[in-house]
Amino acid sequence: MNTTATNLGNEIVEVLRNPSYRLTGIVEISRLSERDRSELLRRIKEYALPLLQQPEFANLQALGPRLITPAPHYGLDGQWSNYWDVEHYGKEGICAWVVSAMPPPELLVHLSQANRTVAPDGNSYLLRWHIARSLQVLHARRDLPAVREWLAPVHKIWLPVPDPGRERWVCLEGEDRAPTSQGDAFELDSACWQALTGDPLEYTLADAIGTAMAAASMTGQCHTIRLGIARAHLSAARKAGLSRQQDLISYVTMMTLNGDALAESAAWKQAVAEASELKRPLADALQAPLSCQPR
Repeated sequence: MNTTATNLGNEIVEVLRNPSYRLTGIVEISRLSERDRSELLRRIKEYALPLLQQPEFANLQALGPRLITPAPHYGLDGQWSNYWDVEHYGKEGICAWVVSAMPPPELLVHLSQANRTVAPDGNSYLLRWHIARSLQVLHARRDLPAVREWLAPVHKIWLPVPDPGRERWVCLEGEDRAPTSQGDAFELDSACWQALTGDPLEYTLADAIGTAMAAASMTGQCHTIRLGIARAHLSAARKAGLSRQQDLISYVTMMTLNGDALAESAAWKQAVAEASELKRPLADALQAPLSCQPR
């Protein structure tokens, strides 16, 4: 079920009226500016716990994902204060909000089991399970025993939905129970592994257009909205016949910065057509008619 950013807080508060539940946030600390990261960690203090718990990931902990947990004595007001701090200072890095009856320190250890994942080839890999796309894929594969037990203690989880126009969230239901087994091997089948792969170019572009938008003083778009923008333009680029990665990057970046004005340009349409036929790169094809215009 989808909800708006405005309604998200209200939904979380209603769930937290049951004192059995605790709210934890998953935040990608590396996405935050140095100022916001320092302020968030100052406010949360010792309750911003690294998700990468295994010793082999120790060098990634400082800028790796964190589980933002409430202090043990926090009631509804304290948990709401935590939520506000993360929404204000950690918005750029929010991956999920999780509600569970499992005490946060135990939940941290439990969820961290998925960091080291056994792929179909038999090898172990670091899985970025904490990002929204991965969590949605895993939630859809609760038929896998390892995934079902891993998600067992989750009551509800809210994930940001990539949308080019507004901030949206989807709420997924868990089983709200204690896990019946605690295994070391988090094994996934080929179909799940393939689904988790997704399209890494979308995420690369979300970061790239963030830099471009900042340089153009286009501010106020969070990472999830930028991801939605990148996804929409990337889909349009492929429908237009573009296939080279640099052409896709150029298309998404230029459409993000110039929008409808560029889309209606005859020079742009010609450049896209030439690039789609692999005659020359999109950026070069666009520069040619522009350079011929009278000065």
